[in-house]
Amino acid sequence: MDNANTPSVSTAQDWSETRFQTHFEQTPLALHIFSPLGQMLRANRAALELWNMSEESANEAIRKGYNMFDDPQLHKMGVIPYLKRAIAGEAVTPPNHYYDPVESGTPGRARWLLTHIYPIKDQRGEVREVVVAHDDITDKMEALKAAEHAALENAQLYEKASVALQSRDEFLSIASHELKTPLAALQMAVQILARTAKRGKDLLSDDQAMELLDSCTVQSQQLGRLIDELLDLARARAGKLEIRREQIDLVQTAREALARLTSQTVYQNAEVSVHAPVSVEGLWDRQRITQIVTNLLSNAFKYGKGSPVQLRIEATADVALIIVQDQGLGIKADECELIFRRFERGSSPASISGLGLGLYIARKIVDAHQGVIRVESKLGAGSIFSVELPRHL
Repeated sequence: MDNANTPSVSTAQDWSETRFQTHFEQTPLALHIFSPLGQMLRANRAALELWNMSEESANEAIRKGYNMFDDPQLHKMGVIPYLKRAIAGEAVTPPNHYYDPVESGTPGRARWLLTHIYPIKDQRGEVREVVVAHDDITDKMEALKAAEHAALENAQLYEKASVALQSRDEFLSIASHELKTPLAALQMAVQILARTAKRGKDLLSDDQAMELLDSCTVQSQQLGRLIDELLDLARARAGKLEIRREQIDLVQTAREALARLTSQTVYQNAEVSVHAPVSVEGLWDRQRITQIVTNLLSNAFKYGKGSPVQLRIEATADVALIIVQDQGLGIKADECELIFRRFERGSSPASISGLGLGLYIARKIVDAHQGVIRVESKLGAGSIFSVELPRHL
């Protein structure tokens, strides 16, 4: 019996297709439909928005026969095995991946994707098409990467802070020891001299009294050097290491620095040879150049084990060189750069005192003169420190 209200098979199919098309186009998920051979058949509006593609560009990709199996990016990302499983009838979800369509020869923008692949089967259970659904997780991934980057930066800052605190503690320990040593010797000498003066007796011979006075001089000079280094460290770290340029004679300045240094009791027996022209003039800070020469020479005396030290001054029309060479302990190759950092003394014997600031301050002064300081050394064969200074601004 005929029923006029019963839709025909053709009408039902048309209605089913219309409903599918409506859902396909209106779903917020980016959908692509592929054949079991991997060829793209359709893409919905959300897919076009995902890739920032026009409908014409998508149709062009379909006409050119874009095929997932021919896409090297998908092979590289490991998506193809999941596609094969979907074609075999299994719903699958590959790992999140970053896809750039331009690399595969189609227009669009690169995105991070969460992808689901579903088989569409006919009534006999055979896979007729495959739906690839993309969820754009680019914002989430970028936020995650930003959070990871921030966490890494925080970890690095924490590590730097920990190292800085450790360096500070080590420095305070060294500084307190270095300051206490000359201070204790100075106090002892002064106490002995004070007791002698108080009793009014000849408890000490003239030679013994002079020896104690010399010791007071040496220890006070040592304290003065340590305090100067600490002040220069503070200035260097604050960027306030001032350079006051004037026309000076480098040779004269270096000789004066050497004379002052060797006049100190502790260095009176140092063997130093000087090789220099009569004069080398340039625009430098006299006090700071004196400091460079003093720091390099005192460093050579300490680490030279009593061996002869050589001071050389050389010059060209534009550059002057200060060279200090010793024949002492030498420096390990991997420590030649470290020794110019603050608080670093390399693999120094415990018997050699110092704050580890002399070469650091020397480098800061050289840098302020737009110069260069270098060291050539071989362990057990001494060191050659050279300072290159522009003669003119």
